[in-house]
Amino acid sequence: SAVVVLPYLAPAFKYRTSGIITEVLSARKPMIVLEDTWLGHKVAQLNCGIALRYSSPPVMAATINTICTRYDTYKRSSDRALARYSEANTWSGLAALIAL
Repeated sequence: SAVVVLPYLAPAFKYRTSGIITEVLSARKPMIVLEDTWLGHKVAQLNCGIALRYSSPPVMAATINTICTRYDTYKRSSDRALARYSEANTWSGLAALIAL
């Protein structure tokens, strides 16, 4: 698959994730997620896909088409996002956070 769709809904996923972001970033795939979720915030922050306000089937299909049409651009952004995410999420960083 060229694009990964993760339609996790708020409020259940407003402040948490399933951990799938690590898998998708490692696969270097652009993501489509929903706004107002932790994943939506991360996708916007890392610039690794599109965060949608609403996930109706026509909107989702159009968004998939947008990424596929400009796939090279979204792929490069996803490649860069993996490096930024990996730098910010290390075992030493977690240990420092816990030590606070």
